Amino acid sequence: MTELRKPLPFPESGALIRHFRDERGYSQETLAEMVGVTRKHLGDIETGRKMASLKLLDNLARELGTSIEKLLRASTQTDAELMNSIMCQISRIEGSELRFLNENIRSLLTTMKCFRISSVEQL
Repeated sequence: MTELRKPLPFPESGALIRHFRDERGYSQETLAEMVGVTRKHLGDIETGRKMASLKLLDNLARELGTSIEKLLRASTQTDAELMNSIMCQISRIEGSELRFLNENIRSLLTTMKCFRISSVEQL
């Protein structure tokens, strides 16, 4: 039986961890030792094969001189770039899938309104 792999939340966080690590001039081995994990585990996080725990994210943020929020930032794209990317992806959807997407977007917007979530930054 083939194992289905769910995409990890915040898939770009590994790349951001690597970016901050490179900025500080740390090797994977050095940073891994600083936060108490193996080099392989840190490498798996940076490449998106594994997800870091909140405790590990806190340790990484501290050692990298940043915040958990910045490590989890989904994208550095501007709003216009994000909108363009979303519209490009939507343009490839047709028929029942488009209706399904529309219903889900409405539901998501209603949920966001109920919880007064105005941006991902507040999550």
